[in-house]
Amino acid sequence: MTRKIMKVLAFGLGMVAFAGGTAGADELGLRGPALPANADEAMLDDGAAKTRLEIFERMTDFQEYVQGKPLELLRARQAGALPNVGIKFGAGFTGTVVYERTNTDGKFPILSRLPGQHTGNSDTQWIVNDAAWGAAVSAGDWLTGYAQLEYIDTRYPGEEDIQLRKAFGVVGNLDRFPLYAYFGRNTIDFGDMSTYNPFTHNMNTHFFWALSKDPVLGVGAVYDGWHVVGTIIPEGRHQRTADTEGSDFFGNYALNATKVVDLGNGVRLKGGLGYLHRTIYNTVTPHHTGGMVAGQPRTDNAAVDANLTLGWGPFDVMAEYTTTLEDWPATGEKVEALTVQGRYKDSILSYPTEYSAVYSRGDFGPNGSEFEFMEQMALGLETHIDENFSIGLEYVRNHGFAPLVNIQVTSDQSVKTDTFIAGIHVYF
Repeated sequence: MTRKIMKVLAFGLGMVAFAGGTAGADELGLRGPALPANADEAMLDDGAAKTRLEIFERMTDFQEYVQGKPLELLRARQAGALPNVGIKFGAGFTGTVVYERTNTDGKFPILSRLPGQHTGNSDTQWIVNDAAWGAAVSAGDWLTGYAQLEYIDTRYPGEEDIQLRKAFGVVGNLDRFPLYAYFGRNTIDFGDMSTYNPFTHNMNTHFFWALSKDPVLGVGAVYDGWHVVGTIIPEGRHQRTADTEGSDFFGNYALNATKVVDLGNGVRLKGGLGYLHRTIYNTVTPHHTGGMVAGQPRTDNAAVDANLTLGWGPFDVMAEYTTTLEDWPATGEKVEALTVQGRYKDSILSYPTEYSAVYSRGDFGPNGSEFEFMEQMALGLETHIDENFSIGLEYVRNHGFAPLVNIQVTSDQSVKTDTFIAGIHVYF
């Protein structure tokens, strides 16, 4: 099946999910780890976090629970995992050892966070993928707050290695009213961006995961299987994806909608559509910080997303397609990403286990250019030894090398690499 057909399929299935079926609970088991073999009925659980560990597993997760952090807090309050008045602390850690072998000296799509970091044809590195410390605060029936410190492995001039990446307050009580609002620094609700890999992000997340730097204002609605969020994003260059010239608080915005339905016989369906008004793909010079393009004109380049997740018993499959609406001035083409992934939830020696396969591709340059595309195929296994500890293995095959920095100069379409990853997730 050609890539064009897959794009049409991703958009079409995203639309189908908004019609038909019986409105289900919030997630219907479509997100989260494998369940014990004797927990069949829990496959159609409402998906809300019910313990302190579950709350911080989701709040500090960067693979699957990428979006919807304020809603996770409100649903945890509904389930009794957070007190009416009080504070809960937690943390998450992900560490890996990564071996990557390349056919082109010095070019490692997985290990090279920035160009020129590695030399030779193979390398091994111990990496702190994520380390986060969080606090969830409840102040009566309607007020909930959250703050999260994160260790940042790849930093830019002037940045600290420990940063406050999330800090927001939520006004809402889903038992009494279907609307909520939040204000603060948070992941911007745009697309789904989930990855079934234990450790490696897919191309959609790589190019389009939107993370705010300055406080944003979000308003959400939860009703009859729907979750709709609108976010006002201040102008300026944010941590990821969102970027607008100027300093107006109302300079950018995002809209995101998901719908979950129960089709019966253990079949669950979740579809989503998203829109981000202004992205970083707006200048001739690719940039990580606003200072890198000071004085350069920025063009408005919006992005749209369609995604679908289908669950059937222990199987989940997902397709997501994200694209800018205009060409990126740096490459002369739209930035597009497609992910098709699946997983099977089982157990090894009674330990809940997921087996995953993820295909992902990003297209952003003219045909035949050195920065035409990047392609990735990953196979993964993750076993949950305890409720707060899991181990994982991954094999990743990459084709193409196109780092954001100096993409026109450092890219190489002939690069092919094989990567082997072993690591752990720990939650406290």
